[in-house]
Amino acid sequence: MPTTLEKLNSTPLQLKQLDLDPKNPRLREASVAETADQITIGEALWKELNADEIVMSIIAADGFFPHEPLMVEPASAGRYTVIEGNRRLLAVKVIVDSSFRKAVGASGFEEFEHVTPELIAKLQELPCIVTTRKALWQFVGFKHVNGAKPWSAISKAEFIADVHEKRAVSLQDIARQIGDRHDTVQRLYQGWRVLQQAEQARKFDAANRFSKRFSFSHLYTILEYPNSREFLGLSAKSDYENRSPVPKARLRELGDLCLWLFGQTKPEPIKPLIRSQNPDLRDLETALGKESGVKALRAGLTLQVARDASLGNKRLFDDALAQSLSNLKNANAVCAIGAKGDRSEQDAAQQAVGLAVAILEEIERKIKGGPRRGAVG
Repeated sequence: MPTTLEKLNSTPLQLKQLDLDPKNPRLREASVAETADQITIGEALWKELNADEIVMSIIAADGFFPHEPLMVEPASAGRYTVIEGNRRLLAVKVIVDSSFRKAVGASGFEEFEHVTPELIAKLQELPCIVTTRKALWQFVGFKHVNGAKPWSAISKAEFIADVHEKRAVSLQDIARQIGDRHDTVQRLYQGWRVLQQAEQARKFDAANRFSKRFSFSHLYTILEYPNSREFLGLSAKSDYENRSPVPKARLRELGDLCLWLFGQTKPEPIKPLIRSQNPDLRDLETALGKESGVKALRAGLTLQVARDASLGNKRLFDDALAQSLSNLKNANAVCAIGAKGDRSEQDAAQQAVGLAVAILEEIERKIKGGPRRGAVG
């Protein structure tokens, strides 16, 4: 981790000189595009960052934390943009300025009743370290990508993309300098580029996703799976540097995949097929392996139906038979201590025997080449 910041002394700056960062990666979590409007940024961050915890700490301590200076970059006309410490700055702003507090939707927090004129006076000046975004990226990355205060996956990916593309730092160097695994940084970056393609081609709008929480990990995880990569026409896994990894001919497929992963709110609400990575993500990967599965997904059928359509009858039978055998073994293991010996248990066991006999007879018939029979109820 870089240590140059440790040699810098903090300097007091006036609160009125400090602005929230319009390039804060966490704005992506709130589906807010880059903007200099402080109210818009403040409203988004108040909802996303749990800044009320910092508000409580500042009020309880009756002042700011001098040992945690804000990291700021000179902007223009004597103003500074806070690169690191936006949550603390937001907390101070809503404590000091009741109009700003109301505008960002923070006025309902009851702790503001304990704000005193003396505290407001103390917060008019804050300790800051004046630096640059370029000099600070390793520190920020270490802290929020792989450190004690991690961002969400989408914020990490946006940060990595910004450093890689705007500062010409290799993905390998980013991983090394922030203390993360190289393959994790690669996957986050590729997921980010794929998402950018979907949005730029207007095949998907992250702000229009069904759930407020952006489960970006679903996307960069499924991009590692073979069926999904083939569905999107992605090249070899090692080609993580490609800024347009999905061919133009597969942008429709990319839009479909994003819809199945994240859903949409309009023009009509569509829930995502993925509710949890396990087993839903694997089931989607299975469905994408065959045209029958893809057709089922596009027809609006359930993920389970699409998965089964892709697997085919032989695989479904083998899986069902294996699961049935496992369940019967478990039932047999606890029968002596678990069975009550009542009529319902007897009926269920007899039905299981009947089904097992029917399955066995059908298998033996096929071995001998006899006529097909119907399913036994």
